[in-house]
Amino acid sequence: MKAAVSRFEEIKKRFSVDTEITYSFPAPGLPDSPEFGIFEDEFEIEERIILDIFEHVTGKVVKIIEDQVTQMMKNKRTKRITGIVLRGGFSESRYLQKKLQKYAEALGGNIQILKPSHK
Repeated sequence: MKAAVSRFEEIKKRFSVDTEITYSFPAPGLPDSPEFGIFEDEFEIEERIILDIFEHVTGKVVKIIEDQVTQMMKNKRTKRITGIVLRGGFSESRYLQKKLQKYAEALGGNIQILKPSHK
């Protein structure tokens, strides 16, 4: 299970919907089941399923940010937004970064998507 979680963390960072691929996750001990994509101790998931997961999660993140921006503008705490700071493991997701960049561009101005560097 630990290896599967590690593999998902790896995919999460670089996922960007550029190709149609099938992702493999370690699944030692599970019996082969073509119906569920389990072959020779690996569980396979198509990109479209990963995309559904990412759409669900990134949609929630964007909504939270939209709500925060709306509140800041409504309460006149700021006249303009200059940056959106991301934290946590999902901040490394290229997919999330691209989605937030589109949102920032729609707001207008020069809004930077800022994320900590993880080394």
